Amino acid sequence: MIRRPPRSTLSSSSAASDVYKRQYQRRVRGFVSCPNFAAEIVEWVGYAIAVYGASGMYPTFIAALSFPVYTLCNLAPRAMQHHQWYVEHFGEEYRRLNRKALVPFLV
Repeated sequence: MIRRPPRSTLSSSSAASDVYKRQYQRRVRGFVSCPNFAAEIVEWVGYAIAVYGASGMYPTFIAALSFPVYTLCNLAPRAMQHHQWYVEHFGEEYRRLNRKALVPFLV
């Protein structure tokens, strides 16, 4: 995960490594570039499952399933763009982490 330091500590250099600092973590953040996007998709899938379990009706499940589908369609391209930005700004050092954009070990 990239953290930006407070504005008062920004140097005049334009290099990304001077402005942004990466955190090395082993959990999901260690496998994907955008864990917040992945978590939001998982949350909406859980919502769809909960709605189906509570109602047991197929039309309600289809309506609830639209939320994770729309979220996936919205966040997947953004995750790919964010991942590409990290690769462009941090180069080989970031590639060596073998992180994927959204789904660990796949995408």
